[in-house]
Amino acid sequence: MALTKQYKVNYVVRVTLPGMPTLVVKRYRRKKLRRALKDCFRLSPARRVFERAYQLIGMGIPTALPVAAGEVWFGPWLCESYFICLELKQAQSLWKVLGAHLRRTDKPTVRALGELMGRLHAAELAHSDPSPSNFWVRQTSNGGGADHLD
Repeated sequence: MALTKQYKVNYVVRVTLPGMPTLVVKRYRRKKLRRALKDCFRLSPARRVFERAYQLIGMGIPTALPVAAGEVWFGPWLCESYFICLELKQAQSLWKVLGAHLRRTDKPTVRALGELMGRLHAAELAHSDPSPSNFWVRQTSNGGGADHLD
């Protein structure tokens, strides 16, 4: 198990088991009381991401293949939820790629990211947190590819 990203209350880990594909597990924890109240009446963050991933796949927009979503409840209160997806092969966080190519333009990566954002826009979807760590890029036979992760 390898820690990929860590926030104040959330984290992302890669899990590799012998003979199995590598999985990515993201933990969401409740941050504020207001969100705890909202979570009593809506899907957990992990379930929202899980369902959105299948919607994106159905629209032909590249994203990681979701495997499962789980929740931990204490009575009526959602404590934390987990989203599990398959790791994107040969992909890196856009944040890492931008850091590595800060002084030169990587046209295939920029084009692939622009095309992905255009497809999201054409599908009338808005990303609430379009930070570089939520997109992954990979080299493809025709240059570069971008995938929406979170």
